[in-house]
Amino acid sequence: MCHAPHALRKPFTPANDVNGIPVAGVSDAGPRGDMVVENDVVIGEILDELNERGIAEGTLIIVTSENGELRHSNDDRDKFNHKSNGKWRGLKGDIDEGGPRVPFIARWGDGTAKNSTIAPETTSDETIGLNDMMATWPRW
Repeated sequence: MCHAPHALRKPFTPANDVNGIPVAGVSDAGPRGDMVVENDVVIGEILDELNERGIAEGTLIIVTSENGELRHSNDDRDKFNHKSNGKWRGLKGDIDEGGPRVPFIARWGDGTAKNSTIAPETTSDETIGLNDMMATWPRW
């Protein structure tokens, strides 16, 4: 399964709530920040469903992006001190590190040390590209 949200793309249209969990207006970072909250809530809902169905232990979850900070997010960066790229210079389409560097979060298991192939809070300094993942993806 692939879940590809439009979160963080204009227009920023956060829901008032997702299954009763407030979203719009809760981030203190405007509509774009609220979209980040919505994305987090939806991913949490997916993880909860996998756990309820008893299939989380055998499911690899990857949360990532295809590019760094978008140019149109500069207003958010200045207004809300929201630095999507952290300390990295550059934006989407730039060769500077902030353009291609994106978060990569993986969970394989139910999120516990006992039942996870990837232990919780494991980190790696290895550099990868999303093309490195292609061999593990299903052919649609």
